[in-house]
Amino acid sequence: MTMIKRLAAVFIAVLLVFTASSCGDNASDQKKAYDCPLLWHVTDKDGGEMWLFGTIHIGNKSSKEVLERLQPVLEKCDALAVEFDAVSYAKDISAQTKDLSLFVYNDGTTISDHIPKQLYDNLVDTLKEEKLYNKLYENFKPGFWSLLLNQAMISKSKLSAEKAMDTLLIKDANSANREILEVESAAFQYEIFANAPDDYTLLSLEKDLESIDDAEEELNKLYNAWLIGDAQKIIESDEYYDFTEEEQRIVDDFNDELLRSRNLNMAKKAKEYLESGKTVFFAVGTMHFLGEDGIVSLLEKEGCSIERVGF
Repeated sequence: MTMIKRLAAVFIAVLLVFTASSCGDNASDQKKAYDCPLLWHVTDKDGGEMWLFGTIHIGNKSSKEVLERLQPVLEKCDALAVEFDAVSYAKDISAQTKDLSLFVYNDGTTISDHIPKQLYDNLVDTLKEEKLYNKLYENFKPGFWSLLLNQAMISKSKLSAEKAMDTLLIKDANSANREILEVESAAFQYEIFANAPDDYTLLSLEKDLESIDDAEEELNKLYNAWLIGDAQKIIESDEYYDFTEEEQRIVDDFNDELLRSRNLNMAKKAKEYLESGKTVFFAVGTMHFLGEDGIVSLLEKEGCSIERVGF
């Protein structure tokens, strides 16, 4: 469902992993064996060009190797576009405090007043086991606990949000004095999860708790699929939860905001960058590019020519 060290870093992971959406293959050729993450070259009828790159918000040392292989492409680019500048945000304590306040109860209640007792007990036990529990968290809403639980899943996988491809790209852009563009913002993403419907958040907590013992295998499987650009395996890794018809409706309703509507806005931003005269390296979570509602298909419908390329 959803995946996210300090709360800014934790949140970075949430936008790609286990967002249970239904995605098909996109229009680009996915059958070639590229042995690299998904990268597309985009041109429009006026000669503008940009690069689309599917990131993953967790990683290990292999991500640094991917960054090194990307350098010839990055050197052609004037700017890097990411979901938000996680490196700058991690230093902005004021912004983090403001965003986290969205998750705090202001009516004197605590988390145990809002979720079933068994679910609460299981969450506390799991977070204590992973050394992620703090008594202060009792004052936070279920969405915050979902982020903590997803951090527990990442910890079990031995992968790290600090080695996420997005973070490496931002640090590289800073070193190269390359402009960094924010497609969204940290505040925007926090608001989505802080305001998520209760039925979705509870379902997310329950399903993630049920599968936490499988986190190491599943997340590493996803990461390895990302490394070789296997779109089908990435999609399949996103579909391992079994939902009842009603649960699937809850997930689909939330995904309209989490993925589909955001994809429209991301594609609009990409088109603006393409028409700006700058060559932009547009790097957001891989799932945003895939399927009929993905950025690749949306840009193709706007008349852009898109080709997947190896590196």
